Amino acid sequence: MTAKRTRAKKPVPRTATTARHASAGTTTRGDDVVSLRRSLEILRAFRPDDSPLSRHEIAQRTGLPNTTVARLIHTLLTLGYLSRVGTHSNYRPGPSVLAIGHALIEALPIRRIARPLMQRFATELNVWVSLGTADGNNMLVLEHAASAAAPDIRVRPGSLLPMASTALGRAYLWAQTPERRADHLVQIEADGASGEPRLRDTIEQAFAELDRSGFCTAFGSWRRDTFAIGTSIVMHNDVLALACGNLGRAANARALVENVGPRLLRVATDIKNGLLQSGSLEDL
Repeated sequence: MTAKRTRAKKPVPRTATTARHASAGTTTRGDDVVSLRRSLEILRAFRPDDSPLSRHEIAQRTGLPNTTVARLIHTLLTLGYLSRVGTHSNYRPGPSVLAIGHALIEALPIRRIARPLMQRFATELNVWVSLGTADGNNMLVLEHAASAAAPDIRVRPGSLLPMASTALGRAYLWAQTPERRADHLVQIEADGASGEPRLRDTIEQAFAELDRSGFCTAFGSWRRDTFAIGTSIVMHNDVLALACGNLGRAANARALVENVGPRLLRVATDIKNGLLQSGSLEDL
């Protein structure tokens, strides 16, 4: 019995139309990535203590065209990542942004390690204490604890504090490489992020304090009534900062330096050792 001979199929020629269809998926994915990046730029345009921003202000801060900003704002409004304020088309971050940030911070392993140590420290010394890391030229608070007797400074996990004018930020800067430190200072001065007329001198004084005692002071530089001290926690390539303080008269400053400072250094060491033992450095 003779086997049937099958006729080979001719290859389908690649036309301009099929080429467009073949590349459509790649092009769409590329456009999606660009839109995502630009949307994140819009969300990052909002700074601590900002009043609501107009579309024009968002375009200025991001450098994006007005038409692009208008299109992405519409999408972010629909998804709940932006909220409209008032009748003049001003915007602020929406509840979806807050939900993501809260979920991320709540899941950080470092909070489980640092929280009990910080709360015990705050309660014993009647202070507040914050643990943070950098977010641009600000400090992102990862954990915050306070004594019931300490005044509320309205700082919570997820709060952003200015790097240049806080003990938390200055301790973080001190622990950076000279190159990274210089980059931060250039950006801070360019953004006008600090109202201090002699910013460099003030920060250099903080660095000298850290060299000498392991912690720096920031008395009245962030808020007039705030007295704070800060130190850094350096682990391999990761840098955190720990700061504590109180509100009150100048007498608090001496107590912080003489009594609280050495205890702050011990808590920082305990947090560092806890992270090293738990292996949580990759998931800060």
